Amino acid sequence: MMTELTHVDGNAAAGAFAEVLGFDVTTATLTCAGCGRFGPFAESHVYHRAPGIVVRCPGCDHVLARLVQTPTDVWLDLRGAQSWHIPFPSTRSPVGCAPQTSWTRWGDCTNIAVISSTW
Repeated sequence: MMTELTHVDGNAAAGAFAEVLGFDVTTATLTCAGCGRFGPFAESHVYHRAPGIVVRCPGCDHVLARLVQTPTDVWLDLRGAQSWHIPFPSTRSPVGCAPQTSWTRWGDCTNIAVISSTW
């Protein structure tokens, strides 16, 4: 008897989330609101055989995100992740940091974005 794989890793949902969010989500690190696990999106468990995509924590199975696309809308629920840590490309100035000048360096600011549901 063969057991069917019930989930795939986060890489399987990367394209759909990137289309909606505008960045490669496999570079993001999520903090689970259920158990506090801090890990890469790529390691999450993805269930995509339903009408949408469900992303779950590999540690506790808590729902981290849901994404459903219809012909006219996108429904996105990120509340299962306490935060998303998203690294910026080194050529881009982070939000809240002054552009590079002759007296500043990009290293003067932290090149990350954090999206948190607790703010």
